[in-house]
Amino acid sequence: MSNIKEYCSVLDDFQKGRPLYEHLNKGLDKKTIEHTIMTAYNLDYPIDPHIVELYAWHNGISKEFRSRENVTIGDLWFFDMISLLSLEDSMELGRMLTNDFLSREPDEPRYFYNDPENILSLFTSRTGIHHFVFLDDYSQKGYTPVWIQDSPLYINRPNDDFSDYMQIFDSIETMFLTFFTAITQKVIRVDGDINRIEYDKIASALNPQSEFWKYNQCLY
Repeated sequence: MSNIKEYCSVLDDFQKGRPLYEHLNKGLDKKTIEHTIMTAYNLDYPIDPHIVELYAWHNGISKEFRSRENVTIGDLWFFDMISLLSLEDSMELGRMLTNDFLSREPDEPRYFYNDPENILSLFTSRTGIHHFVFLDDYSQKGYTPVWIQDSPLYINRPNDDFSDYMQIFDSIETMFLTFFTAITQKVIRVDGDINRIEYDKIASALNPQSEFWKYNQCLY
């Protein structure tokens, strides 16, 4: 296993200074996570162990905190404008994305190089931006790229490609390494202030396969 436990420890320390921290759900048992995902998606191949580590660390934000009347979107942001979903919510949003993708016309570009029915959503901004994975990526590549999905007006990319999703992190591991590096280098602070130019530089360097950082410097 990689250094993801070290990354998560730093993220925990970072979140302890924010009201959100006490409302993060405890992590799930690793066998429960694997069984839940494998059964829900009817998979006969393994899932990325980093996905297991993620939900074993924290299982999203509590529903009680999310439902409070005085909670703003910013209060729910775990890191850089995204909210950590519970495994239940991750699968539910994954099904919503699947239905959205499958309802599109077959001539729309970039849909799909792999199975759109095996989508698990990890984070959401709750304003429309989703970070998700294709579970079958791991069986094909040995790692799981993280994708971002939003309006084509939000995602900047070459004019001949109007898809509304693209790869943002090379893997779940590099996603957490990006967060870890931004925190330890004080590019992002507990109050939510972020130096976006420096954050983009870190993300781009750590995710060389990412289309997003190639075309979206300082836009995210």
